[in-house]
Order: sequence, then C-alpha cells, then structure tokens
Amino acid sequence: MWDRVWRQSDFEQRWLAIQHYNKTGEDILIEPSSNVVAISPKDASDDDDVGASGRERHQDPMVASQPSSRSRRYRRGIAMVPTLYGINFPLKYLNQAGAHVSVYADGTAVVHHAAVEMGQGVNMKVAQVAARALGIPVEHVHVGDTSIDQVPNTSPTAASVGSDLNCMAVLDACRAIKSKLDALKESSCRKDAAAPTLSFAALCEKAIKARISLSQTGFYATPVCSEYDWLKVTTSNADRGPAFAYFVTGVGCAEVEVDILTGLFRVRRCDLLMDVGDTLNPYIDIGQVEGSFMQGLGWLTMEELVYHDPPHQGDTTTTSQARPRPSQPVGALTNPSPHTYKIPSSRDVPIDFRVELLHGAPNPYAVHGSKAVGEPPFFLPAAAYFAIKEAIRSVEPRGAPIANTDAARPVSSEVAEGPPAAVASMGHLPPPVNPLDAPLTAEKIRMACHDAHVGVAEAALGRQHAWRIAASV
Repeated sequence: MWDRVWRQSDFEQRWLAIQHYNKTGEDILIEPSSNVVAISPKDASDDDDVGASGRERHQDPMVASQPSSRSRRYRRGIAMVPTLYGINFPLKYLNQAGAHVSVYADGTAVVHHAAVEMGQGVNMKVAQVAARALGIPVEHVHVGDTSIDQVPNTSPTAASVGSDLNCMAVLDACRAIKSKLDALKESSCRKDAAAPTLSFAALCEKAIKARISLSQTGFYATPVCSEYDWLKVTTSNADRGPAFAYFVTGVGCAEVEVDILTGLFRVRRCDLLMDVGDTLNPYIDIGQVEGSFMQGLGWLTMEELVYHDPPHQGDTTTTSQARPRPSQPVGALTNPSPHTYKIPSSRDVPIDFRVELLHGAPNPYAVHGSKAVGEPPFFLPAAAYFAIKEAIRSVEPRGAPIANTDAARPVSSEVAEGPPAAVASMGHLPPPVNPLDAPLTAEKIRMACHDAHVGVAEAALGRQHAWRIAASV
C-alpha cells in the first residue's frame, strides 16, 4: 500500500518540486507517473485554478501577486504516514449483536437491529445485506427504528463495529428465513412443476398458507476477539492471545501550503488509500474516510482546549476571547463555544482530495469480506501535520531552531526523521527540527516561523511566555 500511494501521489517528484518552490517561488510542472519535470515560473493568479482531475476550484485567498513574494511568505511541505487500527470492543462481552427480521406476504421485509443510525450509513448496509440474503431488491427492505423492545441488550454503536456486528446478526436471521423458503420451494417442486417459477412474493404467500413462520431473531458474537491476557508472563507476546479480531490499514499523503506571516495553512492535495476489504457500499465507505480525515485534521491542527491556569492568568499573550475571567475556577475551560474553539469547515477540505479503496483484499472475519471504516482513517491527517512541520523547516534562516511548545521541556537535539530513503539519498535532507506539539494551531505555526516579529515577542515577554499562545483563530 505504501509503494502504491508513493507512486500514485508522485511523492518523490513533488518533494523535489516543493524544495525548489520554497527556495525560488517557482512551481515545477510534474508529469504524473513520469521522471520528466520542467521548471516553469507560474503567476499566482492561475495557481490551483484547475486540479489534476480537471475540476475547477475557487481561487485560494492564500495567494500573492508574484512568485518571489510567495517564496518569502508561503512555504510548502509534503509527508506520508501509514495507519494500523485494531477492530473490536476491548471488553469481550460487548462484541455481540441481535436482530429481528420479518418477511411479509407481499415479499417485503422489515429489519430491526441494535445499531443507531447517526449518518454513518449502517441502515443502508443492513438493508443491502438483508436484500442480498433474501434475494430481493433493496427497495423492498425497510429498516425499523432502533429500540430495545425489538432488540434487547444492545451493545454501543461504537468502535467502528456497528456494521460488522449488526449486519452479521441480520444475516443470521435472513439465512434462517431463506432456508425455510428454500425447503418449501423444494417440496413444492416435487408436487408442482411450475413451482420453480414462483416469485419471492408468491413463495412468501405460499409459506404463510403452509403455516410457516417468516419472523426470525438473529444473533452474532465475534468468535475471536479481546482475549489478550495482560498478566500472562511470557517471552512471546503472541502467547497472550489476540487483542483484536482483525486490523484495518491505510496510507495517506498530504501536501500543504503555509502562510508564515499568519500561521494559516491549506491542504493543497491529499491522497488516501484504505483497505476496507470487500466494501459493502463504496459510496458510504469513501464518505466515511473523508469525514474521518477531516475530523482528524481538526484534532491535529485547530481543536485546542484552553484551561484556566492561575500561574499564567496574567499572560498578555492570551487573547481576550480565551483569557480566563477572575470568577472562573482553576481548571475551567476558557474556550467552551464555537466562538473560541474551532472545528474544520468546508473551507478546510483539501483542494485536491483523492480517496481510493483497496481492491482484492477480502476480510474473512466480517460480513461478506468487508472491514470497519469509521475510525481507522482518523490518524491519516497526521500526514498534513508532518507536512506543516516540513514547511516550517524551510523558513529562513536555514537551520534555525523551531519553537518547542512545551517551554518546561529542554529543547531536543535529535534530528527529526527526514524524507524517505529514495529522496534522502539525493542529499536534500532538511535541517533538524524541534518537536511542535499538536494541535498545530495558527498561533503555534506563526511563532515557530522565526523572524523579526517573533524576536520582538521573545524580547518583550521572554522565550517561555512567548510560546504560550493559547487562543484559536
């Protein structure tokens, strides 16, 4: 998966192009999946008007008039990260689900399951699984409201296992009903040569007249999960048992552009590849990957909780919006509303957003070879986080130390991990960098880009207080 995203995102060429852009302000026009590149200065007025897919985009406000001015104010970075996410509840007894399916004389079905539909598409997946098992159109399946008077003792709709557990429970019930109908059809064929041509609705009506129940309860419990023995003394971790039923993997690549005067950034392009097995519904799963990425992007770059900290309540670096009021108790949250606590919006979606699902990798541990998809992509926006740090590295003077957001912790002398070996071997390693803690808010990014303005703040407030920029834009 890593190699595939590396090739499809043209990572190596784009990394070199970004180094050239950060030095000269000139874009390198890259031929996709080709080793041929051509340097061509581009006026910023046509920058990013049309993406690789040909879709027109609105002009980005983070644009200057001349390439040279962009190289001074705007810096770019690129990074790739993998992810591995274990699937199941940590408490074994929660890995179960029930369902109830009723089939009617007209060939329609009503399904009740234990999951709560909250926009993640579990109702649609349940309907698809039921329709496939019964051999009827999905339009003939109605999913009822979740209620404990229909399906008792429900597990939480969490841990990304809602579809895994409940679709299997529904499948269990549907298979029981289908076996009854198949047995009836087989017996009818021995008596009536026309029986094989019966429609599903006619077969259901025949079953009712034969006093066969078409209402069935289904149940599913994950066979192997949450059996890791933390207390077992052994030299091999494998001896402690499985911690998860299976794993979901993915790779993400992100390119960002940072405005070093304001600390704002945009994700110029994002390539994501997720292994979700044999997807039950690619439209739902791609939407889940996109939404999870955006939620993680907010977590890593803007959603900062600011608490009332008495030793620093007189800090002038804290804006009035998040400055603690005298009446607030110690530890009180000072940014409890959207006015001061920011989450991603549609404007923060990557300009060029490419999501692909891995094909040909069925999962034997879930319904129809599928995999969970809700939470696994959440870490992939770390690619944008590290890309921002790469952009900050390029700020002149070359090799200048980058701010450590934890002033009490000594500045690390370790060299941050550079680009992949294929690029590092070219001799273009970036300078060392000190850690920047997440979330990388606009304030942190701005203060990490050393210039005369930051120097004034350090001189006036001292280095320790200069980094205590707490409020979100």
